[in-house]
Amino acid sequence: MSEGGIPYVCGGYGGVGSSLDELSVCHEFSYDFDEWHPSGDLPTAMDQMSFDFHPSYGLLLTGGEDSLGICANVFQVSELNV
Repeated sequence: MSEGGIPYVCGGYGGVGSSLDELSVCHEFSYDFDEWHPSGDLPTAMDQMSFDFHPSYGLLLTGGEDSLGICANVFQVSELNV
């Protein structure tokens, strides 16, 4: 969730036969339209990440798995322009 209270979801597993590009998209929820819409992209397609919020850094994504296996990346969502 963003500092403004807007829910976000990034990455994920699209299922068998899906494109890895689908796993790099971030979505934010629109309360006005009651739907999710794309809001940006991760630098790499990932799933099974952990999220946390830090007052100084905002929303953080860490760990997870990409097409090559385990990731040790940490991404600051505000720097991803999502």
